[in-house]
Amino acid sequence: MGNVRLKNQLTRDTILDTGDGSGSARKLSDLYKQHVQELRAYILKKFGNADCDEIIQTVFFNLARNGGLPDVRHPRGYLYRAVDNAITDESRRDAVRRHYQEDGTHEAANPLYEELTPERIVSAKMELALVIGAIKLLPEKQQRLLMLYRVGNLTYLRISEIMNMPVPTVHRHIVSATKELNEIVHSMRGRTKDDR
Repeated sequence: MGNVRLKNQLTRDTILDTGDGSGSARKLSDLYKQHVQELRAYILKKFGNADCDEIIQTVFFNLARNGGLPDVRHPRGYLYRAVDNAITDESRRDAVRRHYQEDGTHEAANPLYEELTPERIVSAKMELALVIGAIKLLPEKQQRLLMLYRVGNLTYLRISEIMNMPVPTVHRHIVSATKELNEIVHSMRGRTKDDR
């Protein structure tokens, strides 16, 4: 299972400890002890030769990561549903892996695929530094609008509420900021090539 290799490095007590001091760790630990055997039996009966312990570990790891068991009326039923979901998720991941392993052409067929080499990583870091530097040259209002839109993935409507300005104004400023940013980046690229 994909994420389980990392999770296997953790002890069961670590996984069951949410670390928030709220008693969630105790509740998860008790819940684990109370239901682990029946969950193993359920997994074997329903899914056959599945790795029960890894599936159960995934479920409890996710619960601990999300702050413990949500306030549900039937915790046992919730665990069964979480087990089903964990197995479904892993089956989907396995199907995608098998598809790409059998296909063998995924790298060549995907125009977005490019091998990560040290040179590409350095180049990407330099490009990122260039864009960040260009953003800092924009007026503060344009910086904020651009960041809310591009990094925050907020809609024009949400940005207009935050910035207390009409939606068309937000749109106009973002378009203007994007155009200006492109011009700055283009001119900075020209300078970096000339500096060499």
